[in-house]
Amino acid sequence: ILSAGAQVMDNWMLTPQLEYHGWSLYQTHRIRVQVPGTGINPTFPEARTEDIWVARLGSSWQPLSWALVHSGVGYMPSPIMGLSGIHNDVDTGRIIGGLGLEFIGQNFLNPQQINSHFRVGVFGQLHYLIPRTVTKQTEALGSPGYELKGSAYVIGTQFSFDT
Repeated sequence: ILSAGAQVMDNWMLTPQLEYHGWSLYQTHRIRVQVPGTGINPTFPEARTEDIWVARLGSSWQPLSWALVHSGVGYMPSPIMGLSGIHNDVDTGRIIGGLGLEFIGQNFLNPQQINSHFRVGVFGQLHYLIPRTVTKQTEALGSPGYELKGSAYVIGTQFSFDT
């Protein structure tokens, strides 16, 4: 992971990040399917994966001494090559956006320590799946094909103490 932070202004930090995922080292398995009564008994080749680079850009802005606003965007391509329709792979690239609010207060469990704080945050992420269409090579083994599309979201909270 390559990551760097730059203090753009007194209250604003910008953080680009680049990750390498070595998916080509992942060993997939050969699949053999028997379809009773059809005479179809194929052996499918392994699904092929490739290495990918994941790019992200994050930002933290502190408008007040007790509040932070975090945001970010990223792109993660699919490591599955080609989606030839031989397999029923369900994977596509995605664009990820996030937003979070963090509130900072004096640590009431350790009031003698001046630099001891607690933090409470809420955050959300949206994962937009880049549409991808798969056409089956043979309809005898299943559906004529499918389209991958949609989105997913994640929401959460965090609570921490500095010691």
